[in-house]
Amino acid sequence: MAIRLVAIVLTLVVLAPSAVNAWLGCEDKLFFEYTMVDTALEKFYQNTKGPTNWPASYKARWDTPTKCAWDGNERGHPPPSGTRCLNGGWHKFPPETDGGLIFLEHTSGTAEGPLPAEFKAFQMTDFINLHGNKINGNIWDTGYHTFMHRLDLSENQMTGPLGDSFMQRNVNHAEIINLRGNKFDGPIPTSINTLLALTSLLLNKNQFSGQVPDLSHCQNLRNLNLADNQLSGTIGTWVKELKNLAWLELQNNQFTGTLPELGPKVSRFTAGGNKFSGAVPESYGKMGYLRHFDCTGCEI
Repeated sequence: MAIRLVAIVLTLVVLAPSAVNAWLGCEDKLFFEYTMVDTALEKFYQNTKGPTNWPASYKARWDTPTKCAWDGNERGHPPPSGTRCLNGGWHKFPPETDGGLIFLEHTSGTAEGPLPAEFKAFQMTDFINLHGNKINGNIWDTGYHTFMHRLDLSENQMTGPLGDSFMQRNVNHAEIINLRGNKFDGPIPTSINTLLALTSLLLNKNQFSGQVPDLSHCQNLRNLNLADNQLSGTIGTWVKELKNLAWLELQNNQFTGTLPELGPKVSRFTAGGNKFSGAVPESYGKMGYLRHFDCTGCEI
């Protein structure tokens, strides 16, 4: 028995580094040539009318042909305003990995136009924040991001479906997805149910349709906002399984059936403007955290 225990411990020690790398997303191969990062950033600048529309402070260093300092000399070659590239440390340089765009942030309100498909090359990017601009067109293929904690495209003019592979490699990292206030349509991707670290999913004020998929694996989810879409069908029993959910907003859709049983920590539940019917679950009266419940217009 002692020998078997020692063998198990040694196995864990040997496997631990690779397990950590897998969790970090470091074991994924480089899906695209690292130069596609430069292409993506240059197209973003041109497609969204950067040379003519962006404020001067946002345009700083965007006119350089190479955006990230692939040679490691970030002091001599600083990145464009609103970005940061990782140089050195555990994140290796090309051709072993992508060199590392850490983040892209632009909230001037003046970026106008479509986002390039080459955004898919941001494999190790930590967050993208393009809130409150005039960005239009479809979303890029987000299925290649492996380390993205926050994606904020809220309050733009984007259209089309999210795609079946939406954020599919971000199982351990995606925490906040904010797509509020666009014109996205189609079904909510089932891949979202694999995002184990997800805390906020804000899809309100779009044109999503169909039934809401099972999200029971998103056990860290605290804020789920699906209001003001074209969603339909019933709400599954999976809602009750979300033990950390605090805010659930479903108003102004086309939901039918009875109101769902809720998880124990829900404090705000809005469901008005739907076709819910039947009795309000008795469990609502026993929920210690529930402070706001609105089902205006429901047939209950």
